[in-house]
Amino acid sequence: MMRDACFSQIASLAKVEVTLGICFEIEEEFVIMWRDVDVIVEILIKISLAISVQVVQTDKFNVADEADAKAHQYDSPDASKPYEIVSRYELGVDHLKDQEVYPAQKMVGRATTGESTFVMKIDPDNWGVMLRRTLDYQFPNQRAEVLVSDADAKEPNWQPAGVWYTAGSNKCIYSNPRQELGVFEPKIEISNRRFRDDEFLIGRDLTRGKKAIRIRVKFTPVNRPVIQGEPVDPQAWSEIRYAAYCFGMPKAP
Repeated sequence: MMRDACFSQIASLAKVEVTLGICFEIEEEFVIMWRDVDVIVEILIKISLAISVQVVQTDKFNVADEADAKAHQYDSPDASKPYEIVSRYELGVDHLKDQEVYPAQKMVGRATTGESTFVMKIDPDNWGVMLRRTLDYQFPNQRAEVLVSDADAKEPNWQPAGVWYTAGSNKCIYSNPRQELGVFEPKIEISNRRFRDDEFLIGRDLTRGKKAIRIRVKFTPVNRPVIQGEPVDPQAWSEIRYAAYCFGMPKAP
């Protein structure tokens, strides 16, 4: 009875704290307060469930799917034609000796050096929106300015939402001189992991009370070579898939 009562009080407290976004501090406090591993696991599972229902996917679409793109009013005049990518996410070893343990998968995407606009459905009772983009990581340092407007407006009233920046690429520098303080020996290595998911947060002042938002991403290149003095690799804003997630307040128990 004592354990159940204590758990109930802490779980209630946890929900309040999670609302404030203090997840890591809560977990540390639980570990300090409880020495019973079963109790810690039970509490953290409860918290995970409470957190998961607060971020709900409301829309998604594949950029290269013609019907999907049309339904979301996707427009990108300077985008490439859809192209196939056979690759992997960064999820561990793909081959163990002669056996493939993590097979490659195929996706279709586009890349633009201009602008893209599209519409995403959201929950009007949201407390902010998270956009998730699946991308081709072969293009380095993908940067875009993001603007948002009410999708129901006759004429878009674009409001700046911030800069979406995905640093790096699947190409990197490797150096391993024989001596600890040996001369830098740069070698370019290219990973076979081109798939990435990257997120961008939109404040509730631009989303709350709206059933759908129109999003505009404007590519702004970052002219930075992998190795100083070398040519800059081809740059573009990669788009394979977009998804929208809405943040919401937890419901009262």
